[in-house]
Amino acid sequence: MTAELFDRLLYTDCRPGTGRGAGGGFQVQAQSSEVDSAQSKLAVGWLLYDVQLPWLTQRRPVEDFPLGFAHVSGEGYGTAQSRYLGKVATGGRDGNHLADCLLTTDPDLYGPVRPAQLWRSGLWRAGPWDSKDCPRFDAAALEPGPLTVDGVADWARAAPERGPVLARLLSVLEDAGGKRVVIVTDDPDEAMTWIAAATLLLPSRAALGISFKVFSSAPLDAEHRVAAAPAALFPRIAPGLVSQRFVLDAGSCASDEAETSERAAFFAGHFAAEKDPYDVVDAVELADVLGNGRDAMLTAWALTMPDDPRPEPETLFRWLSGAGPELLAEYGPVVAAMILQAAPPAELLRWIDAAVADKRLDFDPATVRAQLLTAELAEIRDGRGAPPAEVLPPAPLDVSAHRDAESELSSAILLGSDAQADRLLCLARRHGI
Repeated sequence: MTAELFDRLLYTDCRPGTGRGAGGGFQVQAQSSEVDSAQSKLAVGWLLYDVQLPWLTQRRPVEDFPLGFAHVSGEGYGTAQSRYLGKVATGGRDGNHLADCLLTTDPDLYGPVRPAQLWRSGLWRAGPWDSKDCPRFDAAALEPGPLTVDGVADWARAAPERGPVLARLLSVLEDAGGKRVVIVTDDPDEAMTWIAAATLLLPSRAALGISFKVFSSAPLDAEHRVAAAPAALFPRIAPGLVSQRFVLDAGSCASDEAETSERAAFFAGHFAAEKDPYDVVDAVELADVLGNGRDAMLTAWALTMPDDPRPEPETLFRWLSGAGPELLAEYGPVVAAMILQAAPPAELLRWIDAAVADKRLDFDPATVRAQLLTAELAEIRDGRGAPPAEVLPPAPLDVSAHRDAESELSSAILLGSDAQADRLLCLARRHGI
């Protein structure tokens, strides 16, 4: 079995001859064998550490500089953790930094892990490699740091105001053409947690398309979809002050106003509530598979959380009747069973019965037919008109089910009015009873 491997690249200041460039200075120090020029350009252009110049001027100790983190999608995907190192390789001046980058053109290598969850993971290097070539990274070893699904959910639940603001942020990021986001906070862990929470509530492929950087030295000019900046250095970036960006103040849990989508409110609300957060993330993925939209979202939730109150059968039916053959084959039987358990109206059952007869839906025909008979009897009894006249294709009723159907029809004829008798006899013919 072929291993699934990330390419890897490390960028820092190098002494002459120790990096992959000519001479010394900032350059790619080491990279794995499959890194091409497009990947290298992606890493150097989007994933490096941003040194905050005021901190250099203040001669801030190296250990007080926060870690950096970035992700990008473009010519493939890149994720990097970076750090400030202090003196350059020759020891003359401050400003050295290092970025350890994972690169790939295959989004499946990330699996269910969102890039932001790799913050403070044990996989990242703190120093250069011993040579100019470095090994690729096995995707099987990709493990989150502290931003696990449980950890992020616990954070979301720790403050009641986080859920609504998370829904607002998620609504902005759902819109591929929406505003760029700036998160202001002096704590990079807090910025990364907001990004992790929002991207966990996006389908994994959409989450991989959200580029971000923590921290950015020019947050209003950054091309990343999300840029975080130290609040102390950017006091004029605050909710209500920057019209061209969606600003979130992580310290006060305040943000600009934004219309909250139904999807964002639904998933953020459940994520911040006492639900299993893994079930919420699974429902996010399944809703994307089922086709997006409100009906797909509620159907995904019903499939993921079968013990929760279910949506109206009409909602499930709209998804079922619009599903393509593959989705109908995989999820249709369970959704049909949920609909039948809700005692749906006859028109829904007629569609399901026809889909079963045409072998578009794999479901017990006798169960559907028995419930359809009861529903069509109710239509006549309640004066809601007559069912269709065409004879239904035979259904394999056993002796007991056939006897129950005969009894149900006979009782209806005996107890019904003369005006209903003809319709009931037509119904008997329709069902072959």
